[in-house]
Amino acid sequence: NGIFQRPGRRFRGSAVKKSKTTSHEKQLNFFEKIKILWSAPITKFYTNFVCYIAFLCFFTLAVMWPSCGNLLLDFSVWFWAASIVCENMRVTYEKCCSQSSLPLRRPVLEIIIQIIFLALFLGFRIFGLWHFGTCQVVASKAILGVGLIYYYYRLLFIFLPISPTLGPLMIRLHYMITDDFFTFLQLFLIFMISSGVAITAVLYPHHPLNLDLFSTAFVFRGLMALFSSEMADLKHQRGPCSINATTQTEREYACLRLSNGLSFKYDNAYAYKQYGIPSQNCNQTSWIAWFLLIQYFFLAKRFLVSLLTAMFGLTGARVQSQSQQIWLYDRYEILMEYDTRPRLPPPFIFISYIDMLITGCTSRCVLKLKEYTDKKNSSTIRILTRSNPTVTKNNDTDEFKDISNEIIQNRSVHQRLLSCKPCQKVIENHKNKINLDKRKWENNEANVYWKYKAKEFYAKTQETDKVQEKLDNLSKRKK
Repeated sequence: NGIFQRPGRRFRGSAVKKSKTTSHEKQLNFFEKIKILWSAPITKFYTNFVCYIAFLCFFTLAVMWPSCGNLLLDFSVWFWAASIVCENMRVTYEKCCSQSSLPLRRPVLEIIIQIIFLALFLGFRIFGLWHFGTCQVVASKAILGVGLIYYYYRLLFIFLPISPTLGPLMIRLHYMITDDFFTFLQLFLIFMISSGVAITAVLYPHHPLNLDLFSTAFVFRGLMALFSSEMADLKHQRGPCSINATTQTEREYACLRLSNGLSFKYDNAYAYKQYGIPSQNCNQTSWIAWFLLIQYFFLAKRFLVSLLTAMFGLTGARVQSQSQQIWLYDRYEILMEYDTRPRLPPPFIFISYIDMLITGCTSRCVLKLKEYTDKKNSSTIRILTRSNPTVTKNNDTDEFKDISNEIIQNRSVHQRLLSCKPCQKVIENHKNKINLDKRKWENNEANVYWKYKAKEFYAKTQETDKVQEKLDNLSKRKK
C-alpha cells in the first residue's frame, strides 16, 4: 500500500501545482502578458538600444551625404536627437524631484551639450544652407562630424555599462584614465614642449616669430610626431639657409642688420637677401636635428608608452575586485532608471508623452473628485453622528461600522462614479505609486551609499599599497 500511496501523493501534489499554475495563468490574458513584458526595464533598455543604433545609422548617412545633404534626412535626424534631449530632461527632472542623492552634474552637462548641438545643427545645416543660402558647407559638416563623434562616444556611458564584460572594463578604464593617464600627460608635456621647440629652432633658424612657427613646434613636431614620421625637412634642404658673409664687416654687423638693431623687428627681407637667404621659411639640415628627433622618439614612443602600459596593468589588477561591485550598483541604477521611462523609445516617445498627459489629467481629476467626496462625506457624517449616531460594533473584527457612512456613499452620485472599475484602478495605482516611490527612494539611497563605500574601500587599498611600497623600499635600503 505504501508503494502505491507515494506515487498517488506525488500525482496529487503535481495536480495541485498544475491547477495552481493554470489558475494563475488564466488570470493574465495574452495582451496583459505583452503589456507586462513591454513594461519590463530590461525590455525598455533593449528597445532604446536598438532605436539608438538606428539613429546612429541615419546620422552617419546624413553626415556622409554630399554637398548640402538631404533636407528630409537632416530634419529627421534633428527631430530624433531632440526627442532624446527631451527624454533626458524629463529623467533628470524626476531625479531632481525624487529627493535622492544621485549625482546630477553629468546629466545636466549632457543636456547642455545636446541643446547646443541642436541649435548649431538647426542654424548652420537646416536653416543656414536651405533657407538663408549661407553656403557654409564645410562648417555644417564639421558641426555634424563633431556631433556624430559625441553620439557614438555616448554609447560607452549609456548602454555598454550594462554588459557583464564591458561594464567592469569601463570602470577599470575610468580609474586608469583618472589615475595614470593624467600622470602620463604631465610627463609627456615636458618632453613634447622641450623637444618640439628645440627641433623647430634648429630646422628653421630664420623663421618669423608668428603663429605658424608655434603650431609647427608644438603640434607638428611635438604632438603629431608620435603618430607620423615626416622627415622630409630633415633630409632635404629646399634652399640656402646659412648666412653668406664675405667680409669681416658683414660678419660683425650681420645680426644687427638682420634684427634691425635692438628693436624686436625681424622682417628685414632686404637684409636676408643681402646675406644669401631668399626666404625666411628655409630649413637647415644638420645632425643636431637628427639627434634631437631620435632622443624625443626614444623617450616619448618607447619609454613613456611602455611606462603607461605598465601603469595601466597595475591599476587594472588593483581595481579588478572592486570594479565588479561598482558595476553591479551601476547596472542597478540603469535598470531602475529605465523602470521609470516610457515604453516607447525615441523618436516615438512623444506618443508616450501624449498618453502620459491624458492619463495624468484623468487621474488627477479622479483624485480631486475622491478628495472632494471624502471631505463632503466626512462633514455630513459629523453632522449625522451629532444628531443621530448610528454606530454599531462588529463582533468578528472588533471594528466599529458606520451605517450612515454606507448610506451616504451608496446614495452619492460622485461615490457611484468613483466606484466604477477605471476609477478604482486609478486610485489603486496612485496608492501603489506612493509606496513604490518610497521603496525606490530607499533603494537609491542604499545604492549610492554602498557604491561610495566601494570607492572608499578602493582608495584605502590604494593608500595601503603605497605605504607598503615605501616600507619595502626602506627595508631594501637598510639591507
